[in-house]
Amino acid sequence: MKRHASALVLASIALASLAGCSASPERGNSEQASRSRPSPTTTTLRIPLVDEHAKPLARHNDALAKLGLEPFPAFVEGDFRTLRVAFDKESTHYENVREKIGAKDELLQYVEPGDFEFADAAASICYTGDPRGVVDVIGELTDDVFSDQLSIVGWKYKNEKHFTLADEDSDGDESGMPQRWLDWSGDSDAVLVVTASDDDGTAFNAGAIVKCSDTTR
Repeated sequence: MKRHASALVLASIALASLAGCSASPERGNSEQASRSRPSPTTTTLRIPLVDEHAKPLARHNDALAKLGLEPFPAFVEGDFRTLRVAFDKESTHYENVREKIGAKDELLQYVEPGDFEFADAAASICYTGDPRGVVDVIGELTDDVFSDQLSIVGWKYKNEKHFTLADEDSDGDESGMPQRWLDWSGDSDAVLVVTASDDDGTAFNAGAIVKCSDTTR
């Protein structure tokens, strides 16, 4: 189901969460009120190019070389303005060559950020620049890299907690959040993002987006 309007709503919600996030003590954002929202251009995401079984598209590069065709990079990287273009280029290339190289599996896309997190951190989604701009970039990639129904429920960085879709009367109630959210220590530079993409927006999934410099590449 394609719901282009929801992508626009998400982008607005993600931006609003950074621009006007509550600074109430209950939500751990006592310092957020004095911190201006960073420009998304200072943050980039690196998305691994893999198929639906998490196998890298670059494994087809030998076959592509024999046909004189352009190889796949391991990742595409960009900010909120450029990443969609870069991903779409490789997505189109994959569709154009699939039959020629005998690739039967679909490209991994229209999913949630956590679906690009793998056991090998070096092969996973990661960010560069300001961690507080990560959700901005995610919000610009719905109905393409990520699901058109994607909702960002909340995110954490260090000791900061942001309840993007929280009820104003909930006082930061975390009882419905995934266990990974509750156990998150904030010791690393990773950004923990809780999302949902089901019809009801109630199936929460947590994914950690690590800092690219923290991985071996």
